[in-house]
Parts: sequence; structure tokens; C-alpha cells
Amino acid sequence: MKRLLIAAIAAMALTGGTAFSQDAFQTPKAGTIKLDLRLTGIVPDESGAILTAAGASTGLNVKVNDSFVPTIGIEYYVNPAVSLELIAGSGNHKVKAVGGATNVEVSELWHVPPTLTAKYHFAPEARVSPYIGAGFTYIWFASQDGKNGFDVDLKDDFGYALQVGADIATNGPWSVNVDLKHIAFETDANINFGALKSKVTLDPWVASVGIGYKFELPNEKGITLSDALYRAVLSTGLKPDRAFDLMGQMRILRIVFAQDLQEDVPRWDVAHIDGAFEASISAAANFSREPAT
Repeated sequence: MKRLLIAAIAAMALTGGTAFSQDAFQTPKAGTIKLDLRLTGIVPDESGAILTAAGASTGLNVKVNDSFVPTIGIEYYVNPAVSLELIAGSGNHKVKAVGGATNVEVSELWHVPPTLTAKYHFAPEARVSPYIGAGFTYIWFASQDGKNGFDVDLKDDFGYALQVGADIATNGPWSVNVDLKHIAFETDANINFGALKSKVTLDPWVASVGIGYKFELPNEKGITLSDALYRAVLSTGLKPDRAFDLMGQMRILRIVFAQDLQEDVPRWDVAHIDGAFEASISAAANFSREPAT
């Protein structure tokens, strides 16, 4: 399953450019923002022996299943060839203890792994634009539900990300994105309040395919950055409640944009950017509750 998913993403990246008509397409420039909505497979390459508190082997190892989830990426082009991307989403996994005749589920968890990468685009003006990237992630285990009498506590921590992929322009600002990341991540597992322990290496492959939409920051008075992002999210057909839920994970985006906005658009300031997401999420919530006309 792991090899099939990774091979499918790679094949789309190599052949996808021939699948579209030769319509005019938008190329990125300094200040361009691209929104990507993706279907993502999170495929852990896990290892971790389960030990007693004294360090003795139990003969058991950690096993983590795959997860398939929607994710969102916001990319800011410093120039046509260099960009910064923030990826947000959440994953759901079942954790088992396996070894010999033992195969028992010990935990079900949800994690939130915001990932920031710097990317280099080899052919930003071409219809098929391959890229590489590198950055870091922070994996927060938001929910850990013990199973079958076990209590498992995984430690939140930082990891590193390597990335390869391609943007395949279709028409106007629209594109198809295929992306493959490898995350280097190791964490400590505390089992049954210290009775057992494990040093768990997850190192997931993260394979994604989705659609992208490019836009520029608005210059009209009264239009906020969050307004522009929310409009772009809705333009992809995503439901309003899901749109503002995903945008809620993107508040860190102001860190990426703050300096450029201050330099290029003087009316912006950090306080405005910092508060804009709260206002947009509130407005989106109200919008999603309005009856359809």
C-alpha cells in the first residue's frame, strides 16, 4: 500500500502535464499566494521496541496504521523560483503493540502537524513546475485515547521535513499539485504511567494530490488578508464550516507574511494581521449558519 501510493503520486507528477489542454495559465511572481486543497496519505515508517521501566525487552514493538485526510497549504512566493509553504491538517491513527502472538490496539490518537517548508521551483514559468523543499514540523498529539486497559502518552516535539513535488498548471490561476514529503520524527512513549516505555520513530511518508489556486493580496481599502484567504478557500467549493475550521489552523501564517506586508503594503501592520484571522473565522461561522438563498 505504501509503495503503491508513493508510486501513484510520482507517476502523476511525471505525466500530469500532458493531460491538460494548452489553455493560458497564470505563472507566479513575487507576492503571489497559492492555496492548495489536497487529499493526503500519511504512511508511517515506524519502529520502536516496547521496554519495561528498567529497560528490559518485552518482545513487543509499536505499530501505527496509515491515515488518509484532507489538508490545506498556503504558499507565498518570495520570487517566482522561491516560496514558503505552510501546511495544516490533522491525522488519525491506531497504535498497536505487536510481537509473537500479541497484536493488541493500545491507543487511538489525533495529531496536528503544522509544517513550514522553503521550496525551490526549477521551472516556475512552465506548465509543469517541479520543486524541492525542506523545513520543519511540530507534531502535537491533540487527543490520545487508551484502548484495552492501556494508557499511552506520546510526547509532542519538532521534526524535519524534506519535500519533492510538482505544480501542473491547468487554466488561469488553477493547477494540480502532487507532493511527497518525508518527515523525520522521533518521540517518547510513556505507557501505563511509566510501567512501560518506548522510543518511537515514526518517520512518515506524506503523499498528497490536490488542486491549487493562485491569487494576489488585495489592495482595496477594507479588504483584509483573511478576507482574501477565506474567499479563495470558498472558491474551491469547500463548505464554509470546513473552510473556517481549516483557516483556524493557519493563524501562524501571519509570521510568514508580516514582514513582506509591512514593506510592500504600508497600511498593514502586525496587529492588524494578528487579529484578522479571529475576525474572519467569526465572520465565516456566521456566514455558514445563514440559510441558503
